[in-house]
Formats: sequence, C-alpha cells, structure tokens
Amino acid sequence: MKNKLKYCALLLLLPMFSVAQEDLGSTDIIVEKEFEGIIEDARKIGVANPDLDNVDSISPSQYDLPKYWMDVPYEKSKLRPVAMPEEITLGGYNSYFKAGFGTQLSPLVEIMYNDRNVKNLVFGFKYDHFSASSSKTDFKRFSQNSAGTYMGYSMKKVKMNTAFSFDRLVHHLYGKEYPDSIDRLDVRNKIRDFQLTYDIANIKKNKSGIDFNSDIGFYYLKDERDIRDYNVNFNASISKEIFDDHFVDLQFSSKYNNFKDVFGNELSNTIVTIRPTYRFDFAGFNFLSEIGLTADEKLYYILPRIEIKRNLFDNYAIASIGWKKFHDQNTYREYLLENPYLTDLFISNNSRGSKLWLGLKGSVGKFSYNLEGSLQQVKRLALFENNPFQPEEFIVSYDGNTKIQNIHADGGLSISDDLQFIIGMDYNFYDPEKVPKAFHRSGFIGNFGAIYNLRDKILFRLDLVGMSSAYGSDAGEAVKLNGLVDANLEVSYQFSEYLSFFASMNNIASQKHERWMFYPTYGFNGLIGAKFKY
Repeated sequence: MKNKLKYCALLLLLPMFSVAQEDLGSTDIIVEKEFEGIIEDARKIGVANPDLDNVDSISPSQYDLPKYWMDVPYEKSKLRPVAMPEEITLGGYNSYFKAGFGTQLSPLVEIMYNDRNVKNLVFGFKYDHFSASSSKTDFKRFSQNSAGTYMGYSMKKVKMNTAFSFDRLVHHLYGKEYPDSIDRLDVRNKIRDFQLTYDIANIKKNKSGIDFNSDIGFYYLKDERDIRDYNVNFNASISKEIFDDHFVDLQFSSKYNNFKDVFGNELSNTIVTIRPTYRFDFAGFNFLSEIGLTADEKLYYILPRIEIKRNLFDNYAIASIGWKKFHDQNTYREYLLENPYLTDLFISNNSRGSKLWLGLKGSVGKFSYNLEGSLQQVKRLALFENNPFQPEEFIVSYDGNTKIQNIHADGGLSISDDLQFIIGMDYNFYDPEKVPKAFHRSGFIGNFGAIYNLRDKILFRLDLVGMSSAYGSDAGEAVKLNGLVDANLEVSYQFSEYLSFFASMNNIASQKHERWMFYPTYGFNGLIGAKFKY
C-alpha cells in the first residue's frame, strides 16, 4: 500500500517545582506522579481551569491530523514525555465555538460551554467532531465524535466534581488491498465508549489535621463486533502530619474489570491494593517509604517503594534516587484505544515488575531541566504483533520478562512571556526474553517545540519530532519500519476580542511513517478555521 500518512501533535509536560504550604488541603498541592506513557494522554495534564476556583473544567482539544493515530509508544507508567501546551488562547473566555476544514476532507466542529454564574458551582458541556478520509483509499478514513458534561461544587471544607462523557470512534481496516466487491462498512470498527467519574476531597484540613480524597470511576466500551469491556474502580487516600515535617499516608484502591469476547466468553479480574506510606521533609531533604499489598484474584504481591530526594543547591539541582515494584491491570479498552486495528482475539494478562531510577532536575533563571536514568524489568510486557493469519489485524502478545534501560532528558527555556522553547528526548533499550524485538516500540523519541506570541495578536507554534525505527512482525519475524522526522506549524490570528482564525500545516515534509505495520499515516495535510469565544 503506497498511500502516505501523517503525523501530528507534540503535547505537554515539563516538570516544575512546587513548595508545600501549611494549612492547604491535599488537592491544593500538585502531586508529582509518573506519567502514563501514551503521548495523547499528555492532554490530560493541566485540565484544571485556573479561573474556576478549585473546580476542574473540560479542557479544549488540540486538533492535528489525525491526533490519535500517532500515539507514540511510551512505556506505560515509565516515561514522562515533554511537549508543547495543548492550546494557548489570547483571551479569558471559557466558552467558544470552533469550526474548520482540512485537506483530507476533514471537517472540524467543536463547542464548549462553561457556566460560573452560580456561587460555588460550575458546570458545562462539550461536543466535538473530527474526521478525515483519503481520496485514494476508500478505507483510509476515521471519524470521532465526543460529547461530555461536568459539574463541580465547592463548600467551605469540601469540593465535589462529577463528569460524564461519550466517545464514538470509527476506523476502517486498510492494511491490504481489498477487492472492489468489499464495502468499507464490512471492514469497519465502531467503538462506543461511556465514562462516568465522581470525586470528593477536602479543601481545608479538618480538626484532626487530616487530608482526604476519594473518587469512583466507571467506563463501558462496546465495539462493532459486540465485544464489551467495562470497569469499575475506586480510590481513596488520607494523609496526616504526625510530627513536624513527618507525614503518614494511607491509600486504598479497588479495580474490577469484565471483558466479553465475540463468542460470549467472559473474563473478569479484580485487583485490590492498600498502600501505607511514611514521608519525611526537612531542610531540602525528602524521604519516602511505602509497603503496598496487592491482591490480584487469589495471588498476593508485596509492592515496596523507597525514594530519596535532596535539594543540593537552592533548586539549581535536586537529586533523587528510588526503587519500587508495581502491578498494573491491563484491559482491552486500553489497548483498543491505542491500536484500533486489534483482532477480536484477546487474552488479558496483568503486568508487574520493578524500576530503579536516578535523577537530577532543577531550574536556573528562566531555564529548567530534568534528567533521569532507569533500569526496569517488566513481566508480561504487552506488545502488538501482526496476526499471522490476518496481517492487517493485530494481536496483543506478552513477553515473559523484558529488561528496559531508559535515558530521559527534557528542558525548557522561557525567554519571556511571549517566547518559549521546550525540548525532550527518551532513549529506550529493550531486551525482550521471548520475542526478537519489542514490536511497535521505538527506541528513540525526541521533540522540540517553540511558541511565539506577537503582541497578543498572532500566535506561532512550531513542533519538530523524531522517532527511530520500530519493528513490526511478519509471521513472527521482525520487520523494520521507517523512522520519522516531522515538522508541524500552526498560526492563529486574534482578529477581535471574540473572533480568531487559525491555520495549521502538519507533516510538512510529508514523511512516510507506519505507526502500525501496513498502516502508513497521511502525508502533508493542512487545516484552517475560525474560533468564536463568548
């Protein structure tokens, strides 16, 4: 198949530094967590709207074509990709209407409404549509429709948030040349995904000096083949300062997953974890120790964690070293949203392993940096292999014991409020036990981004990305795929207080790249449109 494909977006995240303050609730402090690796998920960072007084709102979307086909294969919960902010607006409006059209017959419609007129209450909704097709291949098309609503309420000591969303994703298999007698509807997979979340947390500490936070989530996914996957999860945590600079935390989580295949067979899995933690903070020195206990059906695992951080010199250099064991629940939904060309044959295996890391980060003037090296061992690492009997479809396979060495570096430079640069890279050295290569995982991923705001009228954004070659599989044999060097440019013009125009050029070099073997992405593509804020 000789059609070209496309790459798109760079996303967000640059580690920052925060100082804990007294008498703040746990939700007022940014907690540093390991980033879950798919680069599209970077959009979830920074969803809070600073104008909404401690209540999260729905975050605007960033459209690059196609935004979810180019998920960069970061290792789950291992790496922290860097990328540019999702969208920068020049005004302070929270509601808008956005429309555009692109070269790949790509209509874009997005509507967002946020209401803050009622004291202590915020609510709103969002809808967006984005789709694209190829003039040469009838099957090379996708469509996405998303709708969601949220509500947040703040009281004197507690805040609550709830949100509901529905996503409808449509993909067509085009990994081989289909005869004219095949209708594209015969090779279509339509994914319907429902999500509901509710969380409650304290804003101020209670009389006992305890911080608490809890949330419950539910999703239900069903695709065109009547495969069904649903999940219910509950998380709760409490924290208390027992002595000056000494803290104890207790975290509890429960995850239930149920999967039904095309034959009606069901697989269910329940994981329950409890994590008592002790933390000590004093004069630039931070120590954390944790002993977690996880029950996975009838199997039990002890998950220790220890981490030491030391501020070496006035935030110019902060050194850290740590070691932990982890246990992750893997689901069909997680894999299908990453790779929409999965076969209906699915075996669920949870992954577990250990990680040892050493890091150094800091900030000097307007420059911030983060360096980290890690050694990991992952049992049952999930890989995407081409189905030997239907190469255009993929199966999820699990390597027995994979060793991963990672080198991560990122940095950011803010020349002024109008000019910012960011750069990041990850080297991964995979040593799988049972397969010749870590299929569809690139060893190197790097990116560079720049944003320039010209007099609050014109906004320029440049994204550059590079990926080394990954490997697909042909009847179990490793096949080298093309690497990628790509450039994307976006310009927006603030015509008036309410109206702005935007234009983007993606994959300017029209690089051929196969995120998934036999599925090249679109070549050069552009998108133009307008945005009305109110």
